Amino acid sequence: YNTVEEAKQFAEGFTVRGYNPIINEVKIEGKGTWFRVSLGAFDTVEAAKKYIRDEKSLFSGQDHVITEIK
Repeated sequence: YNTVEEAKQFAEGFTVRGYNPIINEVKIEGKGTWFRVSLGAFDTVEAAKKYIRDEKSLFSGQDHVITEIK
């Protein structure tokens, strides 16, 4: 998101569902400062994908990335 306020607004949808979203500030070359909303760790990649499918209304029109940490 372009502003921390927008990121907080998006994160609120996860907070009301019992998650503790994290907002990360990142600098993207040529684009400036952006704010990413992270949900934290899921047990498996498939569990993360299932969450996105089950909560598709939260992700409508939003980009998302699933990162596997080993």
